[in-house]
Amino acid sequence: MFILAGPKYVEKSIKQHHQATLLIVAGPNPPKEIEIINFIMSAGYRIRSSSVTLDENATLNEMTCEVWWRARLNADSFDFLKGLTQKFGLAKTDWRAKT
Repeated sequence: MFILAGPKYVEKSIKQHHQATLLIVAGPNPPKEIEIINFIMSAGYRIRSSSVTLDENATLNEMTCEVWWRARLNADSFDFLKGLTQKFGLAKTDWRAKT
C-alpha cells in the first residue's frame, strides 16, 4: 500500500498542465478586451485563443478565451474568477475546465 501512496503524493505536488474555456458576459460598464487579457495573464494564465462579441455600440458584450496554466492537481480557480468578476463588474463568468 505504501508503494502506491508515494507516486500519488508526488503527482499532487507537481505542477501540471491545465486547460479551460472562460466565457465572460459584460456588465453595464463593459471593460476593454485588453484589460481582461492583462488581468488573465497577470494571474498566471495564458490565452491560447479568444473571441469577442460586440453590441450595437461596438462595446464588449461577451468574450470567450481558451486558457491554459500550470498548477498543482487540486488547485482551484475560484479566487481568480471572483477577482475577475468583481474588478470588471461582469454580469457572468463561466469557467469550464477540461480534463
